Amino acid sequence: MGEQRSGPLPLSVPSALADIAWRFDQVIENRGASSSGVGWSSPQAQSLRFQALLRIFDPACGIPDTASVLDLGCGYGALWAELAALSHPRITSYVGYDISASMIAQAQRCTDDPRTRFVRSGVPQENADYGFVSGTFNYRAKADPEDWKSYLRSMFALLARRCRWGLAINLLHSPRRRLSAQGSATMFYADIDEWTRVAKSVCKGGSVEVLTDYLDDDFTLLIRFPPPPETGRVPDTTRLRG
Repeated sequence: MGEQRSGPLPLSVPSALADIAWRFDQVIENRGASSSGVGWSSPQAQSLRFQALLRIFDPACGIPDTASVLDLGCGYGALWAELAALSHPRITSYVGYDISASMIAQAQRCTDDPRTRFVRSGVPQENADYGFVSGTFNYRAKADPEDWKSYLRSMFALLARRCRWGLAINLLHSPRRRLSAQGSATMFYADIDEWTRVAKSVCKGGSVEVLTDYLDDDFTLLIRFPPPPETGRVPDTTRLRG
């Protein structure tokens, strides 16, 4: 069945993941494929996050001419349209993973490009050049916050093993909401410094860029690994934009 996470999941995480899968099954059944159904205030806000994620493809840092992609928590496949429009790199294959069977079925109905596949799984089953995680870790349901952090750390490490060139991962941040009872009920609000350190721990000696300049309460980690030896490129140092 492909690579699994190392060790058992933290105690409260399996039931939370089951709740998350059920929630998004209901979203598709009741609202169809829409940005509002997956929590966005507008399609424009969703697009801003996607554009932040795509900044992983910075020519100044060295990128390949063609690339394969995995998308963990792909939902109904909305990110694919943005990836398909790229000319550099040209995306040669895309695998979207999601734990919601209804989301996967919807993605398959919406996308007929032969470069795409959609797989029901909570972990990537194949290697790729780049990995994307857009909002996947932001809803924790009833998982204990510390359990959720442990789960995310293991997922960062797994994704780093699966990807050759880099990772683009989105998380939420808001000290006000993180400290409020309402904000802590179901959403995960991350500390930027803490998760930048986690990103650096898996970057294989590459670089980490932090984007905070596109949406309130949102940040993106661009984790660039040292390029494959044949490229001879040297990655940049850590940068913070915002």
